[in-house]
Amino acid sequence: AVEHPSMAKALDRTLGIPLFQEQLMQLAVDVAGFDAAEADQLRRAMGSKRSPEKMERLRARFYEGMEATHQITGEMADRIFEKMAAFANFGFPESHSQSFASLVFYSAWFKLHHPAAFCAALLRAQPMGFYSPQSLVADARRHGVQVHRPDVNHSLAHANLENAGLDVRLGLGSVRGLGDELAQRIVDERAAGPYTGIADLSRRTEAGAA
Repeated sequence: AVEHPSMAKALDRTLGIPLFQEQLMQLAVDVAGFDAAEADQLRRAMGSKRSPEKMERLRARFYEGMEATHQITGEMADRIFEKMAAFANFGFPESHSQSFASLVFYSAWFKLHHPAAFCAALLRAQPMGFYSPQSLVADARRHGVQVHRPDVNHSLAHANLENAGLDVRLGLGSVRGLGDELAQRIVDERAAGPYTGIADLSRRTEAGAA
């Protein structure tokens, strides 16, 4: 349900819940008589880089517009504006919604049907800013994926797949203090044959560095 019939045009298709920035702008036009430029100013003012001064000015304009356009005042006016302000904290452009939905669907499909590849891909996308590598590995193991430790004779510099794509082998670059450059040098030098021990590893990789 919407607080006022003038909100129906913008919110009916999302069952009264504002989801998109375009809806915020439509509400400003329909409920408070804003023109397109004013509605865009309100969208930007309510965005992530809020300006208290602009917000206060536009808030006063919005209340004046509600009263002049639909005689909306008092508690109902407060509820409408608070609903819009709360929505602005998480609203996003409608044009992005299909892309976000597709990413969620594809990611969920890969995670369900190819959990090892999904885990390895995320490990190779670090830093991604959401989940730590430890959390990703723990989740994969909870879902039945074998995740093997880094191995100088089997790992690549980054996470990779083993066992016909069913297992994950952690990359040498994930070893604390090793770094991607040295990890790749270890992998490149291994093309001449597996390492026979720590002394062989040290001798061959130091020679490669020289």
